[in-house]
Amino acid sequence: MAKAKAFEGPDVAPPWQAPDRPIRCAIIGAGARGSSFAKRLQGLEGVQLRWLADLSQDRLNACKDRLSDPRPSLTTAPDEAIADPEVDAVFITVPDYLHRAPAVAAFEAGKHVFVEKPLATTLADATAILAAWQMSGQVLQLGYVLRETPFYRAARRIVAGGRLGRIQGLRLTDDLGVTHGASFMRRWHRNSAHSGGLMVHKGCHDLDLICWLLDTQPAKVASFGGAELFARPAPAPFCSVCPQRRSCPYVDKGAYEARTPAQAADPTALGLDICVFGEGHDIVDNQVVAFELMGGARGSFNLAMQNPHGSRRTLSVVGENGRLDGVFDAGEFEVFTNDGAPSFAWSAKGVPSGGHRGGDAGAVRAFLDACAGRAPPEVAGPADALRGLVFALAAEQSRRRGVVVSVSDDLTFG
Repeated sequence: MAKAKAFEGPDVAPPWQAPDRPIRCAIIGAGARGSSFAKRLQGLEGVQLRWLADLSQDRLNACKDRLSDPRPSLTTAPDEAIADPEVDAVFITVPDYLHRAPAVAAFEAGKHVFVEKPLATTLADATAILAAWQMSGQVLQLGYVLRETPFYRAARRIVAGGRLGRIQGLRLTDDLGVTHGASFMRRWHRNSAHSGGLMVHKGCHDLDLICWLLDTQPAKVASFGGAELFARPAPAPFCSVCPQRRSCPYVDKGAYEARTPAQAADPTALGLDICVFGEGHDIVDNQVVAFELMGGARGSFNLAMQNPHGSRRTLSVVGENGRLDGVFDAGEFEVFTNDGAPSFAWSAKGVPSGGHRGGDAGAVRAFLDACAGRAPPEVAGPADALRGLVFALAAEQSRRRGVVVSVSDDLTFG
C-alpha cells in the first residue's frame, strides 16, 4: 500500500464496565462457536453464564472442561435453559438450519437473543424469528461480527462522512485459506440443506457489510459459481486411510472445530475426517456475485476457498470524489480523493483484536450493552436484520437458475 501523507488510527473502545445488575446468559450449541462465546462471557465482570445446552453430552462436557469456575449447568434439553426465569439472554450457536426453534422459543420466553449468522437458511424461518422478536420487545443481535470491527466501522465512517462523494461502486473479496476452505467441505456446512450454501453461510458476512456500509439493500443480483476443484474422485473415504495424506493440502487438521477428546482420538470413527473430494457435498468452492443496489451503486463480491497464503478479505469503495482501498486482515486502508486534499491511511496496528479482528468481542459487548439498556441495539429493525440474508439467497437463486434476480423494496424476490 502506497505511503500516505496523513495517518489515522482506530478509536479505542473504553474498558468494559459491569452492568448495574448481572446479565445471566445461556448458550444453545456447545460447538466451536458456542465454546468461544462461553469463554468470552466468563471474562466479563457482571455477566454470568448459567447454562450450556447441546444435544451431545460429550460436547457439553468438553466445553465445560475448557471453562473456569463458576461453571454453568449443562443440559441436553435446550428448552430447559431457555425456560429458566433467571436467564436474561440466550446465544443461539447451533447449525444454521436449526436457528428458528430456539430463537423463537427464547423470544417467546422474554429473553434477549443473539443469533449466529446467518439469521436462518430460508426466508420462512427468518420471517418467523423476526416476527417473534418484534412481538417480544427484546433485543436481537446477529452474528455479523464484522460490523463491530474497527476496520469496517472506520470505513463506514468515511463513507457516511461524504469524503468519497456519492458511491458508485464497491468490490469485495473473501479468499479463504486452504485449511479454512477445506473445513467447509467436510463439516455440516457441506450440505446446503444445513448451511443454505457457502454464499448464505459465509458470504452473508460481506453481503451484509455492503448493505450496512451504504445503508441500502440489493436491487438486482446475478451470480455464478461451482465446485470444480473438489469434484475429482476421492482417493480414499477418510484422511486417516488415504495414501495421499502426507502431500494433500486439504488433509483434516480439526481446524475451526472444538472436538471432544473422543472426536480428537478417532475422527474417522465419527466421520469427521471425511475426504473433501468426490460426492457428498453440494456447496460451491468459488462464487462471484454482481449486484446493483437501491440508489444505483454497483459492484461485485468474490468468494473462494483456495488461497495458499491464508484467508484474506479486501474492500474497495469508489465514489465520485475518491476511493477507499483496504485489506481487512492487515487492518489497513487508504483513502484517495480528487479534490486536491492529501490522501491518508488508516491502520489498526498495535490495537489488540482477537477473533475476527475484534469483531467477536465487539459484537458480544454491543449485545450485552443493549441488554443492559445502556446502548441502542445494533440491529435497527427487520430490514436491517434481513437484507444480508436476502442478498445471499438471491445470489444462490441466480447461480442455480442462471437468471438475474430482482429484489423488491420489501426484500422479497421471485
